Amino acid sequence: MKILVVVMVVVCSQYLFAQGAEDCTSVINPEQRLVCYDRLHGYGYTAPISAKANNQKGDLVEEKAKKSIRPYRLSYFLPVSYNSDRQTADQIIGIETPPDLDEIEGKFQISFKFTIWDEFFADDVELLGAYTQKSFWQMYNSTHSAPFRETNYEPEIFVSKEMDIDVLGLNWFSTNFGFVHQSNGRANPLSRSWNRIYFDLMFKKGNFGLSLKPWWRVEENVAGDDNPDIEDYLGTYEITMNYQLGESEFSLMLRNLASSEHQETFKLSWLYPLTDSISLYAEYFHGYGESLVDYNYLNETIGIGLSINDLVD
Repeated sequence: MKILVVVMVVVCSQYLFAQGAEDCTSVINPEQRLVCYDRLHGYGYTAPISAKANNQKGDLVEEKAKKSIRPYRLSYFLPVSYNSDRQTADQIIGIETPPDLDEIEGKFQISFKFTIWDEFFADDVELLGAYTQKSFWQMYNSTHSAPFRETNYEPEIFVSKEMDIDVLGLNWFSTNFGFVHQSNGRANPLSRSWNRIYFDLMFKKGNFGLSLKPWWRVEENVAGDDNPDIEDYLGTYEITMNYQLGESEFSLMLRNLASSEHQETFKLSWLYPLTDSISLYAEYFHGYGESLVDYNYLNETIGIGLSINDLVD
């Protein structure tokens, strides 16, 4: 808990005293402005695009960008992801002598979004689809043929509306409302899945970005519910703060802070661009729900690797 308090103090202090910070509303080029908003919201660092197009060409770029597949959340590959107490699937279902898992494994995520319907009932409203996949790979475990320990699949559909409202000194610039399914595609007793309806409220000021994301789980038949207590561990909301400091970008995700039964969950991450398309990426996770199969086991993981900024550009 102490590290969480320290991190929040640092982030907030940087935000309060930063001067001359970047304001996305001053970016003229539409595609650059979209990149700026996505970065502040925490959907991955994308290197700035040189402003070399005139207004007419800028309109064509915007139209092409909306029709293409583009980055959503962060896409990355971590060849080193360390956890000293990994749970195997066999341990979870109670087998007495489960196979040994390596403490160090690989982890990667791909994530993209695409426009389904531009100007969805209004000029500033867009209907989008998105897909995120996160895998945990025992890539150094030659004894067991380097198996994939777990993969989570997360398709979603949402409506995104541009906003421009000042709230407590922050600019409320966008709101998403959507439906998301998350599952691990496995058979019982290791099957895990849930469906949610969510709002994502996005705010910004200078180099500081804030996302408030409450959700409501869609009720399932009791007999078919693989994980009836998942909200006890993953909560009913997520808060993400981002801050751009020089070339580095810091992010803090918070979840389940008010839980009386289980510890809060947080993830601290850092991005540093190496080239226009590749960034150094490191993360520290503490809490529940890093993967679905062990959502109710406390995990503490640290990893380092690379983020591929334009994987789907």
